[in-house]
Amino acid sequence: MWTDQLTRCLVLLAAACAVTGPVRADELIHVRLDTSSLVGHASAPFAINMQLTNGNGPTGPSNTALVSNLQCGEGGSITQPAAFLGGVSGDPATTITLTDTGFLSEFVLPFTPGGAFSFDVRLTARGTAGSVPDQFAFSILDHYSHELPTMGKATAGSDVFLVVNIHAGTLAVDTYGSDASRAPTGGDPLTLSAPQIGRIPIISYGDVNDDGDVNITDAVLTLRIGAGLSSGGAFLAGDVAPSPSPDPKGFSDGRLDMLDVIRIVRQVLHLETHWP
Repeated sequence: MWTDQLTRCLVLLAAACAVTGPVRADELIHVRLDTSSLVGHASAPFAINMQLTNGNGPTGPSNTALVSNLQCGEGGSITQPAAFLGGVSGDPATTITLTDTGFLSEFVLPFTPGGAFSFDVRLTARGTAGSVPDQFAFSILDHYSHELPTMGKATAGSDVFLVVNIHAGTLAVDTYGSDASRAPTGGDPLTLSAPQIGRIPIISYGDVNDDGDVNITDAVLTLRIGAGLSSGGAFLAGDVAPSPSPDPKGFSDGRLDMLDVIRIVRQVLHLETHWP
């Protein structure tokens, strides 16, 4: 009986509500840059520079970058404490969090290069259509705190090895190698290839509209997608039932139906003993 009442209630909500607002889709990006040509270079000592720039201003959607697993490679090391500016917190040994609370959040981390420098960054993708995107950028500074010359200068506007423009629900990732036509301060031109990257979407089950929370709006959107009334939303995030199921994840059946809607509502009401 309560299932029928829930169905009628959600149908009414679905007819009355349009799912709007900022869209977010978390993604984990693994970055690896071959830094062997920096070993013993005259422009040392070097520092890692990472920035999160707020393109929307204080009233726009807020994004976050979680930087972790910083590795300097064989023979390399983190040499001094990091310098933080703006909405930055954390510890280089674990995770550094950058939040676009102001125009610019930035950290500088002195390091001794080894064979390769690598890190993971988990980024949200909150934004609204037509807005100026937030931006995450990674560069390396020489001993004068100048960015090492890269091919990013011509297209991205600055000497970056990696830049991520954060649009509504998507991340536009560009990588650049060093610019051999320009020498860094106090040294010969460099030959660093563009960093290698790996991208892993992060599914937040139940959060179908990808706004960072599981609530009744997600149940409504799941119902609309299952009924063919909406093409928006994250299909995989809504496929949470049945549970248990034969699927290797232990839940889901590859479709959206009332079982998924009911389970999301139960999660909202704190009736699920485990999630997802």
